[in-house]
Order: sequence, then structure tokens, then C-alpha cells
Amino acid sequence: MLKKIFHSIVIAVVIVHIAICSEFFGGTNLWSYLTYLCALFFVVVGLQFIQKGGRLNALERLSIFYFIFLFLLTILYGNASTNLVPLIGRSMEIATLLMIVKMHKNDLTFVLTTGTIVFSVCVYCNLLVLVQNPLGLIGDDGEAYYLLGTNYNQIGPKVIIAFLFSVLLSSRRKAVIINTIAVAVTGMISLVVVNSMTSAVSMALLLVVYLISWNRRFNRLILWGSLAAVILFQILVVFVGNALSPDGSNAFLDLIGKDASFTGRTELWTYSAGYFWDSPFWGHGYIDPSDYLDSGYFYGISKNSHNYIYNILHKGGLILLFVILMMIRISYRRIKARMDERSAYIIIMTGVTFLIMCLFEVYDAIYTYLLLIFMYYYNEFIPGPGKINNR
Repeated sequence: MLKKIFHSIVIAVVIVHIAICSEFFGGTNLWSYLTYLCALFFVVVGLQFIQKGGRLNALERLSIFYFIFLFLLTILYGNASTNLVPLIGRSMEIATLLMIVKMHKNDLTFVLTTGTIVFSVCVYCNLLVLVQNPLGLIGDDGEAYYLLGTNYNQIGPKVIIAFLFSVLLSSRRKAVIINTIAVAVTGMISLVVVNSMTSAVSMALLLVVYLISWNRRFNRLILWGSLAAVILFQILVVFVGNALSPDGSNAFLDLIGKDASFTGRTELWTYSAGYFWDSPFWGHGYIDPSDYLDSGYFYGISKNSHNYIYNILHKGGLILLFVILMMIRISYRRIKARMDERSAYIIIMTGVTFLIMCLFEVYDAIYTYLLLIFMYYYNEFIPGPGKINNR
């Protein structure tokens, strides 16, 4: 019981650290204290994990390779003096969550409860801050920031993850459905207020899918149709370019507030292709936004590629992309047999929705990992029929 209480506190602190914008703590040492606390929790939880023993599963082994590979690349090719610190920090937080879930795989309700409460409170508080400051708070650099991100486009994944936590908990406790709807509506209002229309439309799509996810045939049509559209867009528009006709797409572009170049992103994707071909197999290591600004391709133009796949390729090339695809594959295999269940379907659709947003933005790797954890440990989060494979 004491261990669960301690691990609930650890999860809450880690979530606050990844969800709340660091600028929000400006003028105080709270952000530094949170960072040190997350590092301390990693050590303590790590010692508990080692003491418990057991074999590493496939997701854990691939995760170790993922971070060691990025770490070595950053030392060899990147700006190690500035880029290793955020890489190590995020690696420790992801590892902490993985270890806690693994240690409590026979009873993960408290993980869902803690995650739902903390993420939901963050979403509600973000709207309260926006009500008082619709244009955002102004940092020392003169740029606007929000409770849930230094950039309005960074609010979206946090709203969606908060929604997913609540969906999974509501499958165990029906009363939580009220919070699930409230988080979705509150999140969409926040996204509309800050004019993050891609995220707002994605969240609206996910909410509609959640409300009507009772027809299996319709569910599969939406899932595979959406996934096919994402893949085609990534290949034909982002990679190949010039495949989208402005004349034939204006209605949709107007809806999400984009022009035919997706607010200049098509130019960035052209530069991204050149940056990728400079090191196609193993990339350039962990890339800080300042590295993008100083690079020959993006000099003074953008802090990132505005495409998640390109961001992966820039960091670790085709090798890192292959590792991530393998993690998705093994995680999907663990949830595939229960895809007809509403909560399992929503996890997969959340991943597809996230992919839609990732066509235009770059998000923290921890959101990808949270989705992988939900898929890989779905049988433990939501116990059901069938044999559970813990390998």
C-alpha cells in the first residue's frame, strides 16, 4: 500500500513536469526542484525495480536501445554540451513510468486514477488561465506562453492524453465518463481560444469517435480510412511534395486555418528532406531547437521540421525510425485481439489522431511512449478474457 502511494506521488510529479510549461514557474526555483525530484525518483524507483528482478520485456529492451543509440549519436554528432541534459532528463522520466507500470502490472487502477486526476486538473487550469489571459502570458523573451506549453500547438497532445487517461479509467469506473466529456470539451475550447485548429479538429474527431464507437464495422472503416489518409499525406505531400492541389483543397484548409502551403510548412519539408539526406541512416543525434535555427537548411527560419517523422529521421535516421516502428508493432500485437472493445479502439484511434497532428507539428517523445505503454499493457490496465502474455 505504501509503495502504491509513493508511486502515485512519483507519477503525479512526473506528469506535472512534462505537462506544465517551465516558463510558468518563472522567477522561482520550483521548476529546478521538480527536475531534481524527478531525477531522485528515477534512482529510487530504479533500485526498487532492480530489487524486484525479472526479465526485460520487448518494449523495455527496444527502449534501452532507443535511448543509448540517441545518446551515442548526440555525443558523436550533436551538441552534447546542451542536448544531453534534456535527453537524459526525458529518458529518466519515461523509464520511471515504464518501471512503475511493470512493477504494478497486476493492479494498475491507481496509475489510471493518478494520471486522470493530474492531467484533468492541468487541462481545467489551463482554460482558467486562458480566460484571464486569452493571448497567453508573456515571458522574458517577449513571446507568449501558456500553462500547457511554450507554444499553442503544444497544448493539443496534453489534452488528448488527459482524455485517454479518463477514457481508460471510465471503463473501470463508469462515473468518470462525466470527467471524460468535460476534459474533451474544456480542451477543445482551450485549443480554439489559442487558434490551434489542427489540434482542435483532431480532438473533436476523437470525441465524436468516442461517442459513436458502438458499430464495429464503422469503427474499422474510420480507423483504417484515417490511417490510410495519414500515410498518403505523409508520402505524397510531406515527402514527395506538390501533390496537394490548392484548388481542390481550399475548403478543408480554410476549416483548419491553413493556406495551401500549410502556413509555410511545405517549404520546411523541402529543407527537411535535404537535412535527412545529409545523414539518412543514423541522423544527427538529439536536436535542440537552436540547432535547427543554426543549421544550413533552417537557418533563422524554424526551430523544428514541423513534421514528427522528419524529426525522428533527423535525430536517428532510418535506424531510429525502424526501432520506433518495431515498438509500435509489438505493442499493437498485445492489444490487437481486443480491438473490438471500446477502450482498446479509443487507444488506437488516439494514436491515429496523434499521427494526424504529427503531420504538422513535432511533439515530445513521452506522448508516444504513453500510447505505447497503454497498448503494450492494455491487458493489465483493462483486465479481460484471454491469456496475458507478459514477455
